[in-house]
Amino acid sequence: MGLDAVELVMEVEDRFGISIPDGPAKQIRTAGDLYVYVLGRVQRLKDGTCRSAVVFYGLRTALFSAFDVDRALVRLDTPVSELFGDRAPHRAWGQLQQKLEFNLPGLRYPKWVGPAFAASLICAAASALVGFMLDFAAGCALPFLVLLAFLPLIPLANAQARVPDSCSTVRGFVRTIVDNMPADAEADPDAVWHTVGELIADTAGVPADSVKRDSRFVEDLNIG
Repeated sequence: MGLDAVELVMEVEDRFGISIPDGPAKQIRTAGDLYVYVLGRVQRLKDGTCRSAVVFYGLRTALFSAFDVDRALVRLDTPVSELFGDRAPHRAWGQLQQKLEFNLPGLRYPKWVGPAFAASLICAAASALVGFMLDFAAGCALPFLVLLAFLPLIPLANAQARVPDSCSTVRGFVRTIVDNMPADAEADPDAVWHTVGELIADTAGVPADSVKRDSRFVEDLNIG
């Protein structure tokens, strides 16, 4: 997908609180295709009980697909981290997101991460200012060297990342995802089409009323 298509997918995901995996995204070729996919996703999630079932079975399938986890091991009281095996949480979380059709919350990082990275940016800015006062080359090099010195913090932060407390068990995971899903009103077909059409029009830079359900993304809207 091109940048415009990626941007459109991200906008739709943010607006409806869903995730569109690469597989289905590659099959979406017209505005109508995107509308039908989004409508199907939000209508499946309209009922609260159905939502919980969709999330639970979606998680179980994703764990099997990504990590070959035995479906029988995915129970409501199972700690999510145990299902990752020896995999680092930040990598497992990312792989899981790619397999799921709904958005995951961010991982929980140590408290020192925010201040440390803020300090790295402040130090880089300060070194740039001092460097430019001395010499142009120094002004370019010093911030780079400062940021380079902070690079080891990235793998350290990832190594200490943990699954969010609200998602520590499968039960909590399901409840958290369901709580962050879109409101029932968004399952109305007309409302979904109106929103999808506006998002497509904004991305293509065309009037919303020019977007029809048979409008092709590449050929008609230049979104590729």
